Amino acid sequence: MRLIDADALSESIKRGAGTDLQKFFADVCVATAPTVDAAIVTRCGDCVHWDDDPDTYGADDGPKGKCMKSFETMYADDFCSYGERKDGGDG
Repeated sequence: MRLIDADALSESIKRGAGTDLQKFFADVCVATAPTVDAAIVTRCGDCVHWDDDPDTYGADDGPKGKCMKSFETMYADDFCSYGERKDGGDG
């Protein structure tokens, strides 16, 4: 499964739609497709609480560091409920 922007897909199809069948697909099929609840997450490597460990760079299992909120050793691509982006963005 992968998440898509259904509104953007529908608009893209409508722009290129030449037949009634294509317009139907854009209007009905995309609009009624099943949806999922998804949350944006902040990966540890992008989090304000992340303190990286340069000694782990190049390691087979990837860079590690410590979460200064939970004090757990984490991988840079892990995430948790404490995540706050360093750049102040969402998720």
